[in-house]
Amino acid sequence: MEEVLNSADNHNLCFYDNITKDGYCFVWNESEGGLNAEEFASIWTYFIEKEILSKVENKTDLQVIIYSDGCGYQNRNVTLSNALLNLAVKNQITITQKYLEVGHTQMELDAMHSSIERKMRRTVGDPKVTDIRALMYSPSGNISYKLRFTELWTLLPQRKEDFSAISFDEIQNLHQGRLKIKAKKYYDLQQIKEVLPADFPGFYDNLPND
Repeated sequence: MEEVLNSADNHNLCFYDNITKDGYCFVWNESEGGLNAEEFASIWTYFIEKEILSKVENKTDLQVIIYSDGCGYQNRNVTLSNALLNLAVKNQITITQKYLEVGHTQMELDAMHSSIERKMRRTVGDPKVTDIRALMYSPSGNISYKLRFTELWTLLPQRKEDFSAISFDEIQNLHQGRLKIKAKKYYDLQQIKEVLPADFPGFYDNLPND
């Protein structure tokens, strides 16, 4: 399960492992990355490969189940779908992503999908990406979906293209350097240095800015 929080220029993407009961936090500030699908997909890839799969000796018939809220730019987008499909094919595992229904989004973590829509929204009344309740990424490269948790899996129409699945260590860096913050924000941050502990002002002094 995961959740993202942000305050001012700091972001925190959290995961909770229902089996081990371990919690994980990935923290970055806006000079290191933003809140785009690419950032989230990168973290998901790292987390599943390094914190989940690396600890499993026998991956035969392994299923990874993810519970997410319905946030579009974070959890319902083609970038994350491609990343999870890549992981499924690369590691020959099945990944199932389940979306919590609106009004029923409480999960243990609270204590600590555009291309799909184009395929499914051809005429009025057709399902939309926000109607999806679960996605399953198989080692064969297929994606299946459910509009109701009680339904059978339906194969999602895909443009099949040959591709070579890659590991996290083969992914190119999304950003080649630190990102600049707005000059006004940099100025405002300078004003609070006087009330910060002695260890912190240097961080704000070194923030790249316009």
